[in-house]
Amino acid sequence: MKRQLIAMVILCCSSGAAHGAQISVAAHTLERGSIVSDSDLDTLDESATSHRYGLAEYAALVGKELKRTIASGQPIYSTDIKTPDLVKRDELVTMLVARGGMTIAATGKALENGGKGTHIRVQNMVSKQIVEGEIAAPGTVLVTPLVAPQIPAGYGL
Repeated sequence: MKRQLIAMVILCCSSGAAHGAQISVAAHTLERGSIVSDSDLDTLDESATSHRYGLAEYAALVGKELKRTIASGQPIYSTDIKTPDLVKRDELVTMLVARGGMTIAATGKALENGGKGTHIRVQNMVSKQIVEGEIAAPGTVLVTPLVAPQIPAGYGL
């Protein structure tokens, strides 16, 4: 029992933030799904709140999408934010394939949601073939071209 009590005190009193550090709080009520901007945030001295574990850093918040509504003055945790989706499932996207100075564009249908840099599956609208690509911008997916095997010179031809 004594060991459990000591462990609880250590867990409850330890902090992810350094003493005297600033924490990010909502400057006003922030709605679920909104993108966080600099003007949406205020900072407080971390001693002003008992909520310390799992707080998101100020720089990590700007440009992120809120998963839930945050009341004015409330701290924002890393679990409250996500990278905003630039492509939504079933959205028509431009698939780009670039190789050797040549770029080919085709229309495809996104089979998954994703943010910048996320790899998703896309179905070519003409061939119905499913390929994988990386989201580069809203509505744009870079598809890695298939590389044909190289046949060594003089190999049986």
